[in-house]
Amino acid sequence: MPRRALVVWLVLAACLGPGPGAPGAAAADDPPPVFKIAVIAPLSGRLAAAGEEALAGARAAAAFHGGGRTVARKVEIVALDDADDPAAAEKAHLAAFAAKVDAIVAAPTGRTLDAVVARARKAKWAPPLLVAGGALPTRLSLDPGDPVLALGAGAVDEAIAVANLLVLPCRAKAPALVVEDGPRGRDREAALVRNLGHDRTFVAIVRVAPGAALSDADKRVLGDARPDRLVVAGEPDLLDAVLAAGLGVPVLGGVGTLSTASAAVRDGKAAGATFVVGTPQRTLAGAPRPLWDAVEATTPAGKAVSVLPRSIDAYTAVELVVEALATLPTKGKKGPTDAQLLAAVRDRRYGPDESRTPVFDVAGRASLYHFGPWTATETGVAPTDPGLVPNDAFGPLLGLRRPTLYRAEPGTRVVWVTFGDATSKPPRTIDKDLAELGLATRGYEGSLDAFLLDELLARAIGKLHRLFLRNEDGTPIPGVSFNVSFTTERPKDVKPQDTWTMVCAGDDAEAGGRAFPGEGRAEVYATFLRRTIFQAGALTPRVDHDDLAWVNGTHRWQGVKLEHLRADQIRALVDGYAGAFALTGAHELGHLAGLGHDTSDERSIMNVNEGAGLRETAAFFIPSHATVIERLIGRAPVPKEPKK
Repeated sequence: MPRRALVVWLVLAACLGPGPGAPGAAAADDPPPVFKIAVIAPLSGRLAAAGEEALAGARAAAAFHGGGRTVARKVEIVALDDADDPAAAEKAHLAAFAAKVDAIVAAPTGRTLDAVVARARKAKWAPPLLVAGGALPTRLSLDPGDPVLALGAGAVDEAIAVANLLVLPCRAKAPALVVEDGPRGRDREAALVRNLGHDRTFVAIVRVAPGAALSDADKRVLGDARPDRLVVAGEPDLLDAVLAAGLGVPVLGGVGTLSTASAAVRDGKAAGATFVVGTPQRTLAGAPRPLWDAVEATTPAGKAVSVLPRSIDAYTAVELVVEALATLPTKGKKGPTDAQLLAAVRDRRYGPDESRTPVFDVAGRASLYHFGPWTATETGVAPTDPGLVPNDAFGPLLGLRRPTLYRAEPGTRVVWVTFGDATSKPPRTIDKDLAELGLATRGYEGSLDAFLLDELLARAIGKLHRLFLRNEDGTPIPGVSFNVSFTTERPKDVKPQDTWTMVCAGDDAEAGGRAFPGEGRAEVYATFLRRTIFQAGALTPRVDHDDLAWVNGTHRWQGVKLEHLRADQIRALVDGYAGAFALTGAHELGHLAGLGHDTSDERSIMNVNEGAGLRETAAFFIPSHATVIERLIGRAPVPKEPKK
């Protein structure tokens, strides 16, 4: 072959590439490997409809995001039945391993949640397992390698939401509680009782075995108590059991009860019931449009479209996994490792308006989680008109919480939180500060001023507990919470080295607070925070006698739109001021623990540059600082597992 012809042939060969039979000939054209996500849910038995709701949400997310829209890989959903049985849930996890899935979404019941979580943590094979459905595992973990992440909140957060909704929109004065008997039910009962309100109790409490009907004795107890609202805490079939009892009392269903697994919901016989529904902030506006379209396509003509919470949760879980996958580099047919995918899921974040807060917090729970009411009608269920519901972003409703809820817990580092007095360091200023904000009457309405002081202090302590990874009501989360408790009562019979003092008073030319490690004392300058952050938003008109019923919780609600706006205006300002006390106080207490300033993360509690204006719900102690605090005061102990 002439030299010139050989050169031309080589150039053409290089451009055309290898022939059809050559090694690697079609590699560039091979479709990317399928990305498999297992969905473990009850797909048979009494709660099968709940599992089908989750499965529908997962499939809608896979169809929308896979195959080129978010990732090039096709996303396949592998359905696995846990049959509402712990042993079957463990087998389903083994089946996921056999199917070689890349991630798992679990939509379990209260009976199966801990079983599938325990199996995931014991297995050497550890793809991300996202729990959808609003509940948390009994045990949380601070290990960043823990494969379990939960799109939900704890029993205390649910209880605070229930207490709020019993006030509005339910307007209940004498609620009773029907709870599914079992370990999870007992946890929910304790949280509901503790957080119902400082002067409120359930007129009756009835415990019902899973899947059982109310006994005649149960009916007599509830009938004799004459409740005006029944709080139902359990699975969807417990709702059927309550309605079948024929008590004629309206229902407030707790997290997890709203599902077509309830015959009453499915057949439109739950009309008038209200349900507590939780959601992470990314789905606060309701069902994502692709999910709505998928459900609408399968809804019979003439019937209202209802996208239920389990579908939204499972859709969100699959969406988070696929979005995480999209951030990882692809290497031919080989996908990311389990550890890489888990780290990417943990790094999914909200936008700049939320300070880029991760979707999951350090304990693997959904951060920025919200609760709201849904209402059942004869044609379906839907979120309650927001004009009838106070804003849930401002914490418990006014009048529900008092500082006396918080007591020093034995064996913890006790922090005494006080507004000070005339002789304290610094001297008391809170009465003047609240008056300047329009939140006090300067003594003209003494009881109103006292209620607002209590409200402010109780909220500040609740937020301090959250910043130290405890529940808002002060109860610890085993293995997660720092071993500290906050109280308004001056500690007695506690060693000086086991106590700190936090005084919220005074002013400073440069800072919102200062720490004095040698004295175990932190100062939070109430006047500085008021004049630099909150004075521009002072309450107008200022509080007066007409506001007393809002503040002490005795207002007689009428159930009309927007009647809560004045109460929300007061609550928002009090809650924001309390949040500033808590965030500044946590920063100064950090100094007492030996921490220095930090600029590595804009959400760091010890970041003095970014701290101004940061909402306390977005702040946290970075890992290195958390380690220092843990060495000093430890974590809440984990109870020993009972012997089998």
